[in-house]
Amino acid sequence: MVVSTKEDFARRLHKACDNASPPLTQGRGRRAELVRRVSAVGMLVSGEAVRKWLSGESIPAMDSVRHIAKALGVDTDWLLTGRCVEAGIKRPGIVAKEPDAPIYELLPQSILDVVEIMRDLDQSYQSKVLFAAQLAKHEQSQERSRNSSARVG
Repeated sequence: MVVSTKEDFARRLHKACDNASPPLTQGRGRRAELVRRVSAVGMLVSGEAVRKWLSGESIPAMDSVRHIAKALGVDTDWLLTGRCVEAGIKRPGIVAKEPDAPIYELLPQSILDVVEIMRDLDQSYQSKVLFAAQLAKHEQSQERSRNSSARVG
């Protein structure tokens, strides 16, 4: 069974909470402590938003992921995708690739490159990068359709 992306993120978030220094307690206290730690690094977040992240109901915006990673001492890329460069791991015990999270291995390298670029961009440019990626994908699709039509005709 393939685990959804939201569930993958929630699992990594719980793992980061477990490996944080000091670790975040399990249960209700975890949500309150995560709100406190994320607020301490400069981002206000609601308890309801954190509840949704921890339960796998939603994935935070990219800017939020950066703050969460900073608050927990983990690599932003690992928290978002499950992959990371060995040198980028900030906390020991966080594995670069989890065996049951292969969904990102199925994505084309171009999409993974976009995720990596977005990690470094300000939030205001993220929508432009996504639009450009979608436009490029659409143009590739149209080109393939034209090539298929030319071969048939």
